[in-house]
Amino acid sequence: EAAAACDKSAAKYREGATKFDQASKLKLQEQLKEYLTLKSREFSKHAEQADVVKSIMDGGDAETIPKKINDNRDRINQIEQEAIELAAKSTKIQQENKNIFKPESK
Repeated sequence: EAAAACDKSAAKYREGATKFDQASKLKLQEQLKEYLTLKSREFSKHAEQADVVKSIMDGGDAETIPKKINDNRDRINQIEQEAIELAAKSTKIQQENKNIFKPESK
């Protein structure tokens, strides 16, 4: 059940990454393109992390899962750190270009 949830999560992150990537190829201001590219890469990292967790859960039992977690802890943490750095870069672009990222008025 947990592995299936990870699989579904990874698929949703990949879908989001694809949409950000497609949007980044439109005729937009350079800062917005960079923001969208960073978000695409961030979502790809989250998908990768979900894949690693799924591989840990697949076919595991109460005895093997803790060992698999320990064996993959550094990889999971590295992927998470990369996602955090990408998110920080995209947030910085958003903060530095508030005129581009204005919310729509209703």
